[in-house]
Amino acid sequence: MPQPPNVPRHVSELESGAVKPELRDFAIADLFKALRGEFASLAAGKGLKLRVESCAASGYGDPALIERVVRELLARAVNCTPHGRVTLRCRSEQGVVFLEVEHSGSAAAAGEFSSVQRLVELLNLRLDVTAETGGGSVFSLKVPRGRSAPRAARTPVAAARAAHAGEIRVLLVEDDARVREATSMLLRVEGYGVTAVASLAEAERSTREGGAPDLLISDYRLANGELGTQVIAALRRSLGADLKAVLVTGDTSAALKDRELSSDPNLRILGKPYRVEQLLQLLATLLTG
Repeated sequence: MPQPPNVPRHVSELESGAVKPELRDFAIADLFKALRGEFASLAAGKGLKLRVESCAASGYGDPALIERVVRELLARAVNCTPHGRVTLRCRSEQGVVFLEVEHSGSAAAAGEFSSVQRLVELLNLRLDVTAETGGGSVFSLKVPRGRSAPRAARTPVAAARAAHAGEIRVLLVEDDARVREATSMLLRVEGYGVTAVASLAEAERSTREGGAPDLLISDYRLANGELGTQVIAALRRSLGADLKAVLVTGDTSAALKDRELSSDPNLRILGKPYRVEQLLQLLATLLTG
C-alpha cells in the first residue's frame, strides 16, 4: 500500500528525526471510515464480524501515523481471531480519547508488536493491552482529545450537513422493490450512504461484509412473515444495543402499545403514509440524540 508523504516506511525514520509528526486536530470518524473500508472484506473472508462503531470525538496528533498504529492493531486482531468478532470503537474521558480494538481471539496469538510500541512511544502516546474474561483482548490507544468541537454536539442542521457530506451510513430493510428503490434514491439525494436489502438475512450479510451502519430503517412487515422488530433485535445483538433505528409501519397504534418499543431511546416509529420531511427529521433527531 502506498504511504502518504508524511508517513515513514520504518520507525527508524522517526527515531532519526528524518520525519517529524504533523500534529493537528482530526476527525476520528474519518479514520474509522477508512479502516472499515479497508478491513471489511478481509474480516468477511475469514467469517468474522467486523463492527466499527460511530465516533463523534476528535483527536489531536498526527492522523496518518495514528491510523498506521490502529491499522496494525486491527490487522493483528483479524489475523489472530479464528471466529467471532473484531470491534473498533472509541471511548472518551476528560481530555483524552481511547481508540480501542477488541477481538475474541487469543491474546497470546496476537504476538509481539514492539515496532508498534516504539511508534506509539515516539508519538508520545500510550498503548495498553487488556485480557478479557472468557478470552480475547482489547488494544487501547490513548490519544489527546482534539481542540475542535466534537461532532457529538450536532444540531439537526449540523446532522443534515454531515449527511450531505456522505458521512452517515444507512441500512434500509424493505421487501417491496419499488419502495426500496424510491427510498434509497431519496436518501442518496440527501447525501446519505445507503445499503438497501430485502430481508434479515441480507441485512446480516451486509453488516458482516461492510460493518455497522450509523442508522437502520426497517419496514415493520417484511416478506415470509419476518418483522422489522426481529431485524432490529437481531442486528442489535450482533452490533450493539445502541444501534439507532426507524421502524416504518402502517399500524402505529399497535407499535406504540408495545412499551418496550415506545420507551426505546434509540428507536423512532414512523407511520405510513409519511412525508419525506418526517423521515428526514426522524433521522436528524436520532443522530443528535
